[in-house]
Amino acid sequence: MTDVPAGWYDDPEHPDQYRYWDGTDWSDHRAPKKPPPAPSSEAGSMVSEGWNLIVQNWLPVLLVGVAAVVATIAALVTLAIQGSSALDPGFFEIVERVSEPGFDPANNASDEAFIESIEFNPSTGFWVTVGLSAILWFIAQGFFLGVIQIHLATAALQRPFTLGESFGLAFRRLPRWIGIYLLWMLVYALLLGFVGFVIFLGTLLPVLFLLIIPGLIALVVFGYPYVWMATTSLVLGRPSDPPFRTIIGLIRVKGWSAVAWPVFLVNLLFVGANFVAGFLQVIPVLGQIVALVAQLFLYAIPAALNIPIWRMMDGPIAEEISGEAPTT
Repeated sequence: MTDVPAGWYDDPEHPDQYRYWDGTDWSDHRAPKKPPPAPSSEAGSMVSEGWNLIVQNWLPVLLVGVAAVVATIAALVTLAIQGSSALDPGFFEIVERVSEPGFDPANNASDEAFIESIEFNPSTGFWVTVGLSAILWFIAQGFFLGVIQIHLATAALQRPFTLGESFGLAFRRLPRWIGIYLLWMLVYALLLGFVGFVIFLGTLLPVLFLLIIPGLIALVVFGYPYVWMATTSLVLGRPSDPPFRTIIGLIRVKGWSAVAWPVFLVNLLFVGANFVAGFLQVIPVLGQIVALVAQLFLYAIPAALNIPIWRMMDGPIAEEISGEAPTT
């Protein structure tokens, strides 16, 4: 029993309440239990439910969004530093030269020769650092998405976590997430390589190309709901359940179209929201501020809108999130 993480669970003495388990024993803190609203099977209602989760929990979403942006900035700074170190001559020497008054490579032979002399010579260390930074950035983004999805899922189940509790659960699950994320990255890389090889063969045989492209498009469309919901399965599902195997079984029961339509609608809204945010950036000052704030919330749209889809699919939810009482 002491292996159960701290958190709110069903009170064994009063099943109509929650009681806080401190990791060792039951505390005296109790909270009334409200039955979570029944998940809707309509795509529009699921989108509305997911959006309401963001609106009602805007502050935690904003704080985690800031953390995700900071991680992105750190990755970009690392990339810039490594890129400048691979330049010959150095980055600052290049900036100093091209900033000189009258610098005109189009009409000055010396300036043109300087531009042509610039070389990019990345070392092995450069590629290792860039590769590790990219992997760490990917894992960081997955971690922050996991934090906000756990946080919003507990809110949807009427037993909200504090943000600290959501971070704590995400940290405990992080080693498993990293292992599965890296495995997925390897599988996706192999699939992309296979698709590239097939397309290359198609360019050699134009008739084959005409047959390949429709098949690839159909395969991507069919497989997309499985891939899209896999992260939610990993974050909210039981640790003992393989994410992809769980998704395959759930979609087989619910039917592909019942899951695909809300998934495609979520993606359409996500792309549209990104387009609007990008358009706002062209508006001086005010538009750029609004776009920046919007970006802090945009990443949470898939995490939030996937929660009602997962509940509609009757997806299993880990006991730390669902609030099932620990077994004695």
